Order: sequence, then structure tokens, then C-alpha cells
Amino acid sequence: VLRRSGVITYVGALRLGKCLVINDPVGAVSYFEPGVSGFVVPPQDPASLRRQIAELLNLPEKAAAAGASAREFSKRYAADRYYGWIQEALDLAVANRHSR
Repeated sequence: VLRRSGVITYVGALRLGKCLVINDPVGAVSYFEPGVSGFVVPPQDPASLRRQIAELLNLPEKAAAAGASAREFSKRYAADRYYGWIQEALDLAVANRHSR
């Protein structure tokens, strides 16, 4: 529950096609591809955060490529995909129940 606001921020940024720079490697990497749709810097290391942001500002094509990848990656979090997974799980549960 305490991490919910971070997740909403990550997924929102991905959907907007924004390159992520995150210093929370524990949970955040479940939501994007490090080095592809965003970048992870060590926690408690503002110098690394500054370097990564400066690199992306100096290489806008790298940031744009990561943003495009982020937008594509975000499609896995679309509501219709979740509903499909839930329906598959329910169908499987019903099928298993009837096969007993």
C-alpha cells in the first residue's frame, strides 16, 4: 500500500512515453526494463542520479528511444490485459473444479 503512489507514477510515466530514472531498484524494476525503457541508479546516491539525468539531457535521442520503449512496455499494464488474465484464471478454476 505504501508503494502504490510510486507504481502509479511509474506506469503513468511509461504510458506517456517518458524515460524513467529511478533510485528504487527493489520494486520499480518490475514495471520497466532497466537500460531500455528507463534507468536505475543506486539509492542514496544523488551524484549517480545527477549523472544519469545529465547524460539523458545531453543525449536526447537516448531519452527518446527509452521513452518509446517505455510506451510500448506500458501496454502490458492495460486494464483489458488484466481483465483477460483474471478471466483466464477463473476459466481454469471452473474447468479444474468440473474435472474432479
